[in-house]
Amino acid sequence: MRIPTSAILSGDIAQQILGVDLDPEVALCALLASARADAEAGGDVLGLREYLLMLPSKFESLPLCMTNSEIAVELSGTALLPATVMLQNAVEKEWQLIVEALSDHSKQAPSEEEVLWAKAVLLTRAGPNLGIEHASSDKPDRTAPGVAIVPLVDFANCAASPSAECKLCTSNELLLVAKHSLAPGEEVTISYGEQTQEQLLFTFGFLLPEAPIVATAPLLLQHKESALRHAMLRLLAMDREVEGSIGDTPLARLRWVDGDVDVSELWAAANIYEMSDDELRKVASASARESPGYMCAVLGKQTTVGARIRLRGLLDEWEAELSVQEKKSFRRKHLAPLQAYRTQCRHLVQAAQQRLLQEEAMALP
Repeated sequence: MRIPTSAILSGDIAQQILGVDLDPEVALCALLASARADAEAGGDVLGLREYLLMLPSKFESLPLCMTNSEIAVELSGTALLPATVMLQNAVEKEWQLIVEALSDHSKQAPSEEEVLWAKAVLLTRAGPNLGIEHASSDKPDRTAPGVAIVPLVDFANCAASPSAECKLCTSNELLLVAKHSLAPGEEVTISYGEQTQEQLLFTFGFLLPEAPIVATAPLLLQHKESALRHAMLRLLAMDREVEGSIGDTPLARLRWVDGDVDVSELWAAANIYEMSDDELRKVASASARESPGYMCAVLGKQTTVGARIRLRGLLDEWEAELSVQEKKSFRRKHLAPLQAYRTQCRHLVQAAQQRLLQEEAMALP
């Protein structure tokens, strides 16, 4: 399937169409919201009315679009709760920016609900435009990828072993190419990139069985009283291959590795909180000479008394909160992915608790 780049909806094109000085992604959000409202009223401002009306009207399984009661129950005890609240607050601020920008141009601004819908579309359907240039673009030297939607290609679902892939073409086209022969009626799928179950749920509202299982803990990798500890915690987060964070604040993680729970990052963080400044300086000096992952490998194996007490308390409190929320869960189909994710978190925490008990038993004389 060939999609001309002139049909791709990008942030810079949204800025040009609306004539506003907004962040490209916010401008694209405003354009989608306005164009959808126009299409529902019978208009076709982008020449994509049929496509716009085919987009989902609701995103019930997406954390961003959940009700306050669902968020309070289903997200409590997971890192997705503060992340979702922050995202919702960001959408509200973006809506206010859109209203202000469009009112300056005497244009009707979309409602907050319409902007929330557009943000959900961008989260679940947009990807990097990979530097694709439009014929009307006045930024020929732009090379940084921006967020863009490729109509029709965005209807392809995600799969661990996708049946198709996207390719750039030099003739101002983006191609969706089958990776093997497809039978009539066979679904065309693509990869949304390497992401954990947690990331997939937050961004797209679904779980992929083949994706890695990771639980981000309610342990912030920051220290407000000690610049040294704060720097060490940030370095610990930078050493990982996949980020887990709330805004600019990284969080520690539990994850399954070869069928076993990996508690090394939590151990490393707990040790950084409890070690003396002299001990931390020695680790920092050695870490500067070694490859990424050194700090987690070293501190993730140390079992000081203070770190063990801190870690046990964190795990016990976390498991208790997750257990309570499982009992409070709503019995609604669209919440099933989130409930499955929270159960994964609880199993990881319980495995970490069990491992801690085993290590304590082995350390006894």
